[in-house]
Amino acid sequence: MSNDVVLVIVVGTALAFDFTNGFHDTANVVATSISTRAMPPRVAVAYASVLNFVGAFISLAVAATVAKDVVNAGAITPTVVFAGLIGAIAWNLATWYFALPSSSSHALIGGVVGAAFAAAGTDAIFRDGLIGKVLIPAVVAPILAFVVGVLAINVVYGIVGRERPGPVNRGFRFGQVLSGGCWPWPMERMTRRRQWE
Repeated sequence: MSNDVVLVIVVGTALAFDFTNGFHDTANVVATSISTRAMPPRVAVAYASVLNFVGAFISLAVAATVAKDVVNAGAITPTVVFAGLIGAIAWNLATWYFALPSSSSHALIGGVVGAAFAAAGTDAIFRDGLIGKVLIPAVVAPILAFVVGVLAINVVYGIVGRERPGPVNRGFRFGQVLSGGCWPWPMERMTRRRQWE
């Protein structure tokens, strides 16, 4: 098989992974904004789709981390990349089907690490990078997010706990649109104020 054909297959598989990443993560991004009526479902999904697409061109941090700190760059061949992408796609589909929250970035890292290990053995994996850049953050991040979330909700309750619900809800809808990565200029026209005041 020629190198051009292999390249086309790998690029096509990468696009398939990006598609699964998009629909896997979009639900998490837009769920709060839709459930509180900060945005209508179609608008929220459209915003998330556009920003997921733009984000793919803005940040290459995951690929850089895998290439430099976790897997020996010499072990990364088109076959390894293809196998890693197939593993990540399978994981995304399985966790989506069973409604399990998971990270597509970690799925991709796991797929590439597993493929490199199968192709070149333990020498292809940088253990310190894998532990320090992937495993420890994967354990610490949820715990830290829980603690920060508890502190934040107590602070918010202290600030707005006795305010009128209407203005507070409008402010929170605005915040949900921003935190979902969506610009809020059309929000006031899209929300149903009567249900929240």
